[in-house]
Amino acid sequence: MPVYPSTPASIHYSLHAHDYPYAEIYESGVKFAERYPKVVNGSVHSLHMPSHIYQRTGQFPEAASGNEQSVTSADEFSMSGALKYRGGPVGSLSWNPALLVSGYGFAYNAGNVYHSLEYEAYEVLQSCNFPEAALETERMGVASFQALAMGGGRTIEQPDTDHKITNLGSAWFNSTTYYGWFYRMEARLYQEAALSSLLGGVGKAAYEGPGVGGAASPG
Repeated sequence: MPVYPSTPASIHYSLHAHDYPYAEIYESGVKFAERYPKVVNGSVHSLHMPSHIYQRTGQFPEAASGNEQSVTSADEFSMSGALKYRGGPVGSLSWNPALLVSGYGFAYNAGNVYHSLEYEAYEVLQSCNFPEAALETERMGVASFQALAMGGGRTIEQPDTDHKITNLGSAWFNSTTYYGWFYRMEARLYQEAALSSLLGGVGKAAYEGPGVGGAASPG
């Protein structure tokens, strides 16, 4: 353990150092997962970090709780007014009337929010909470679009030529990575809903899904 064991940075990197699929390693990381939320209580990514360890130990309720706090922290900051002059209004109805979290103001940390949602969707599925997983997946689609829209790409014209250079910023990574994960998660929920139907509606697996052009596909 580093010289300063209670600093957020020390605990954060200790969690990364114990995030390996070997019990003799990840079990030693539980103490850091338990300690971190007591040190940081408003950082989106930090509140998510303990779930890396809790997933490996099978403590899925604890992991899901941490990721729920992570997303809530992002939303509270977005709605605080701190982002009033960045990215447009928060919860703008012109973006997507179905979702409060749709404003550009929520896009400032879309990558970390997506990451927390992805983990939480997986964690709630471990207790067969399909409706909650569907909600997390729906918002993953929104976060994917926000991350893509805020990719920072731009086109530069070269002087004295007809050539232009287009830099997509992070948009290419976001579109190929986030959307890839989102569609796989959505497909899995459709499969589970179909299986539930074949078995006579076992559990609460019914999933209509956001669908193309629905709430998870703003644009």
